[in-house]
Amino acid sequence: MKSKFLQQLRAAFDRYELDSAARTDRGGPLVQRIQKAAHRFGIYPSRSQILELQCSDFPASLKAALRASRSRQSRTNGCGLGGGFSFELFCVLVGCLKNRRKKSRFSIGASAPAGGPSVAYRRRSSVGVGFGRWRRPSLRRGVVVVGGGGGGRPLLSDEPRCSVFLGGACNPTTWRSDTAVPFLVKERISFYNPQVDSWYPQLIDIENTAKDNASVLLFVLDPRTRGIASIVESAYLAGQGRNLVLVIPDACTTGKSRIANCRWEQESIHRSLLFLIDLVERCQIPVFDSLPAALQAVKTLVKQRQSVTKLSPDDGVSPVWDSAAPVSRTLTLLWELFRCHDTGRTGRISADAAGLILETMSGGVGGGVIGRRRNDCDSFDMSVLPEPGQAVSFADLCLLYSSESGREDWTDWLWSALAWPLAFAKRLLTGPASALSAAAPIYDVFLGGTCGRSRWRDDAAIPRLQAAGISYYNPQVSNWSSRFLSYESGARDQSLVLLFVITCDSWSTAAMLEAAHFIGRCGRVVLHVQLYPAGGGGGDGDGCDLSADAVKDYNRGRLYLLDVANRANVPVLASPEEAVDKVIGLVTQLRGVS
Repeated sequence: MKSKFLQQLRAAFDRYELDSAARTDRGGPLVQRIQKAAHRFGIYPSRSQILELQCSDFPASLKAALRASRSRQSRTNGCGLGGGFSFELFCVLVGCLKNRRKKSRFSIGASAPAGGPSVAYRRRSSVGVGFGRWRRPSLRRGVVVVGGGGGGRPLLSDEPRCSVFLGGACNPTTWRSDTAVPFLVKERISFYNPQVDSWYPQLIDIENTAKDNASVLLFVLDPRTRGIASIVESAYLAGQGRNLVLVIPDACTTGKSRIANCRWEQESIHRSLLFLIDLVERCQIPVFDSLPAALQAVKTLVKQRQSVTKLSPDDGVSPVWDSAAPVSRTLTLLWELFRCHDTGRTGRISADAAGLILETMSGGVGGGVIGRRRNDCDSFDMSVLPEPGQAVSFADLCLLYSSESGREDWTDWLWSALAWPLAFAKRLLTGPASALSAAAPIYDVFLGGTCGRSRWRDDAAIPRLQAAGISYYNPQVSNWSSRFLSYESGARDQSLVLLFVITCDSWSTAAMLEAAHFIGRCGRVVLHVQLYPAGGGGGDGDGCDLSADAVKDYNRGRLYLLDVANRANVPVLASPEEAVDKVIGLVTQLRGVS
């Protein structure tokens, strides 16, 4: 391995012991160690991107090719599951993010948000595109923190103007009184604590006003509560672009919820949290796994009047600035290109074929290959191969791809120096780019909402849409995994209208938070929501009935979704059929406008 960049990658891989899934002394859990190793190369992956590479449902041939790699240690399996993360996967992760950074230099004047160019958004008067709109209320005086039996509640003037809103899990949790309130009082940071011993209706308006005017929103989830409304609200606030500090402890995503009625509900809660983490990180908002670290971030945000997306490793945070890069798709594309050239199914291709694949992955421009002759393998760094002219395995191709991302020539430095001046000049001549015109829609409708055993798509939606000649994307699959997160995100961002049908034959937590998030992003959303009948029952798994308390929790999330939909003037229809008809009319109208 003569490539200096690959040697640096191997050093970082070994330093953080990424081939071991067990918690180590060098950075804690595996995902955090991978992020810290990536930070050494100036890239900042999200948790979802890493989980996508760790998933087990890649093609069997791809996993077999990685298992056969010459640099694999015995502790690591083909896709990084169980035995840690493989070196080749780490190379693909770094290579994908660095190449995306390089290519962005050539997109002069590109101003699409981190989540990718989206077309399913309504224009907002005097604001333009809703996504990416940061509401950062100025820190204003007028709230005095008082102690006593109220748990340090602020003394409100006519209108609450606190710095921090303490949202998230309530009873039976005590994180506010035990940790958050003493810290904020010590730091002289004003706050509003919505947790009370005796709630009364007049608090609704006060709480909403305090939340709207807070400069930082601290939301903490806890495995002792379902927190359905808090999950849905967190997704909505992230979509609005608020300064959200979200805490999801490891126990929520890796352990068992102490309140779940059965295994199926536990899996539903876990899947919902993966959805929430993915949506929040795609907004470049980091997710914290401990309350003390989150409180330190809150202190930085309030006292420096900073945006949560600007927090860096110097602030004790793992940023997710590269969360939009399609890492798992890059790995799959590399494998498919390799398979196309491996006509004899020998598991090896020629060096010329490898050079052509690298040229294809670079798009012909950027990525350190400007000015190179097409299909010229000598222009690529083949020193990573053990012998000159040796046939290239898939594992070798992964190393070559990453090695190319670390190469810099004079054209890279030139474009890096000219990118911002050229972007500024373009904005002066043409005005700011609109995300609405950044990409053409691929689908007319995204069929979001309840999945599982629900049949509303087959019974009410798909026949009507096909009869009207309207294209759609159906995310309902039999065996869902985290690898589908990036595909579904791309489909949502390239759909004209987002339809969410929330039925009462499933918990639908992930669907609710997804709908709330895109309402917050000013998406063209059409909604239908069914409430659970009072008294229990329902559920989504065989023999898993909900208790009366569980029904209240899930209905509380549905009611919150309906509330934000009404406030955002999102059409809420009485039946799935009416919602589909509304979508058809909206798509027809949008086609006429275009």
